[in-house]
Amino acid sequence: SLDHYAATQYTQAGSVHPSPGNFQPGDLLFWSSDGTIAGIHHVAIYIGNGYVVQAPESGEVVQETPWDQVSWGYFGATRPLT
Repeated sequence: SLDHYAATQYTQAGSVHPSPGNFQPGDLLFWSSDGTIAGIHHVAIYIGNGYVVQAPESGEVVQETPWDQVSWGYFGATRPLT
């Protein structure tokens, strides 16, 4: 099971935190408003070839987006189940 809040998912999902260029499909990518774990406000799932699936806002249609165009404040990534 995984907590509902993006800020806690960063530490709960896995212990490996890949850097850009080392993402694998299934990695979770996070964006923070203040550069801290507590400030994480958005999460997306990496699907490969530089793209993630994400909902831009709650209730919005899920879409494929280049990972570096999702939001401001990219924080880091987590590889689930590691």
